[in-house]
Amino acid sequence: MQKKCDIYLCCAVKNEKLRFINLFDKNFVFDENKYYEGFLSINVDRVKLIPVILDLRREGITCFSAPVDYRDGATIAREVALGLAKKYASSLNSSVKFSFDEFRVPPVIWVFDLVPNSFQGDVAGGLAMVDKLDGHIWTTSEYEEYMYDYNNML
Repeated sequence: MQKKCDIYLCCAVKNEKLRFINLFDKNFVFDENKYYEGFLSINVDRVKLIPVILDLRREGITCFSAPVDYRDGATIAREVALGLAKKYASSLNSSVKFSFDEFRVPPVIWVFDLVPNSFQGDVAGGLAMVDKLDGHIWTTSEYEEYMYDYNNML
């Protein structure tokens, strides 16, 4: 069974391309005078949304496909995610700060920048990605799988 997903728009969008979402979810009623932002409240099979996401991105619209659980479920607060990210960072002898680009982040994770506590040797920063539903720290491969399977991006 296909996972039902929604489209998440990262910023306010007023674009005629959104009209065609009705082809995938009849409950979506396009209003040409409205700016759309955040979840569109649609329920479409994951695979069917991929070409829609690609088409919107070609129009310059930053958006993501996300399982409806992330729209409808109880998500953890940013402050709780920050605590989880700090715990993870301390295990890496690092600290965290809020990501400067949080408006281009998928709606399924909270993202924090990792900052090494010392710069000895070849040390680089990184990211702590905290799942918004259950609070686990995402691995790079989990992030890549999500981006490819739901958004056709690597």
